[in-house]
Amino acid sequence: MPQGSLTGTQIATKNYLVFNEFETMDTQASRIGIEPSRLAWCENLQILNKHELGAVPAPAVPGVTYPGKTTVKMWAGFFAGVDAVVSFMSDGSLQIAWNNLLNNEQMAPPGTFSNPDLTIWQQTVFLLADPTAGYCAITVPEPGPTPVVLSKAGSLSPSIKILNGGSGYSSNPSVAINGGSGSGATAQAIEVGGSVGAVELTAPGTGYQASDILSGTISAAASWTTATPTITMSVANPGFVVNGMAVYDATTGFVIGTVSSYSGTTLTLNANATHASAGSTDAVSFSALSITGGGGSNAFAVAKQWPILQNFAPTTLAIFAGRVWVAAGTVLQWTGTGGYDDVSAAGAAGTTTVNDADLAHKITALRSLNNFLWIFGDESIKQIGSISVSGAITNFTIVTLSSDTGTTFPQSIASYNRLVLFANNVGVFAVLGSSVQKISNEMDGIFSSIDFSQQLAAALNDLSSQRVYVLLVRYIDPLQSRTRSLLLTFQNRQWFVCSQGDGLKAITTAFVNSTAGSVETFGSSGPDVSELLVAKNMPVNIILRTALTHHGKPMMGKKLLRAAVSQIAGNVGGTVTFTLDTENEFDNENYTVAVSGIQGVQWQRTKANGTGIYLGMTLSASLYGWRFNAGLIEYQDSTALASKVSA
Repeated sequence: MPQGSLTGTQIATKNYLVFNEFETMDTQASRIGIEPSRLAWCENLQILNKHELGAVPAPAVPGVTYPGKTTVKMWAGFFAGVDAVVSFMSDGSLQIAWNNLLNNEQMAPPGTFSNPDLTIWQQTVFLLADPTAGYCAITVPEPGPTPVVLSKAGSLSPSIKILNGGSGYSSNPSVAINGGSGSGATAQAIEVGGSVGAVELTAPGTGYQASDILSGTISAAASWTTATPTITMSVANPGFVVNGMAVYDATTGFVIGTVSSYSGTTLTLNANATHASAGSTDAVSFSALSITGGGGSNAFAVAKQWPILQNFAPTTLAIFAGRVWVAAGTVLQWTGTGGYDDVSAAGAAGTTTVNDADLAHKITALRSLNNFLWIFGDESIKQIGSISVSGAITNFTIVTLSSDTGTTFPQSIASYNRLVLFANNVGVFAVLGSSVQKISNEMDGIFSSIDFSQQLAAALNDLSSQRVYVLLVRYIDPLQSRTRSLLLTFQNRQWFVCSQGDGLKAITTAFVNSTAGSVETFGSSGPDVSELLVAKNMPVNIILRTALTHHGKPMMGKKLLRAAVSQIAGNVGGTVTFTLDTENEFDNENYTVAVSGIQGVQWQRTKANGTGIYLGMTLSASLYGWRFNAGLIEYQDSTALASKVSA
């Protein structure tokens, strides 16, 4: 060949299309409608940086299972000294798993709940709002974490107050409960350092009425001595004092016996009044809780019935400003300064009706996030900030943030990097200061194909040291011709999707204490509780689909010559389904990923066939540890407008 002559495939005639800048996944438009830096589909590949995608971890094997049951909702929290995951099942039962998912038990039997919302009070009490069961509490007496105690309307409250711990106790004394309209309530006393340190409800009982008085104080008409078991009272038995009740000298702080009878104004104790009154008259306190035995004396505690909220079927609740807020329809109620079971007017408990026109139907969720109480409606968002108490009145102001955007999916609401994110039927939104903005335009193509019969649910995860928000949806996949579960994943204004099981039904965030504050995600595909996005040595199904781009030449047909993929193989090999795509055809050039001793960048080169104006590529495989850095297509320009014309 004469020196300086040109070959038939001279370099000048070739063009190179490179996909190596990754902004986000974008389903808002078709593949030919998005920029080359955007991905038409990015599944189980996290956008690690501008030039690298990495395979996400797989789900772990199920930790616990509940045979024959199906999960509807999940919550996680630190409760009774352990990290726990609570699952609401389709049969109306409530289940709990703890100890790194090694143990589990039933918290409430089938038929108890219909659609509960749940929160945790001071790491000791689960509080629930449910249209069927009402406002409820679940506690775990020592030594825990079993058995559980469910308090609801008609039972006793688990909040038992000790007025005097007594002294001289060498073991746990016995507790008897006498009084009120109900029955079946039991409790246990816990000795700590010679005193009674706690009295815990072990069975809530049934049949207690709002009018029941389980403790009270009555004045004596005169002082008493140790010589007689009778005391003359200032009034006749008001009705709540029953035999077996503990009797306490309110002045000296001593237990003086238990009630043998109270007839007329004569109170008879089952033992002499061993501690005489110091004055001519005295105040005598009565309690349904009688603490005896254990070698000590003078322990005295009082109980009360669980609050009965008349004509109120709550659907959501939250803890804010040291009290519990509960909602049903447009009615908002709150407990008083005495705690989660204080519904007294004297404690500044109260109720109001939100009559704002933009609360179209009802309050759909209450959430305490970022130092505010959030009131979500189906078409509005409101906020309560500072709370003050004047006398017995709780004062606050409700501020409206949005009058045209809300949610009917309470499980989608989460705090994310000081933002509040939530989802509805058209996308994911963020509350930015006092404004509400949609942040999921790139996911519009997915939202148009979601089966909303399964409630949307969200969770957080620390994925490759990035805090991400994941939204569980049921996706009607047009390419795979089936409905499957997807996690729409948001990080730093970027979107991609994860698949952690085709049948996921619920997810929740777990702030796991045992791993130095790790934020983890748990989910369920029915009867199981499994940790998601955690198994780094298990393969996941990855799908990467680039844009179809005309590469700056929308009028020019292009003939594919060769293609290449820049990748890091990770720790396992496998077959990659690799196609070169045009608007006309798909050229299959599958290849095998080989693991080398040096975990560096590998180039996979292949021939390519096909013609079209728009070019792209698709990769799919089942791998772990795999990373994608760049895709390259070599082509030559051919005839202008060379795309095929349909018949």
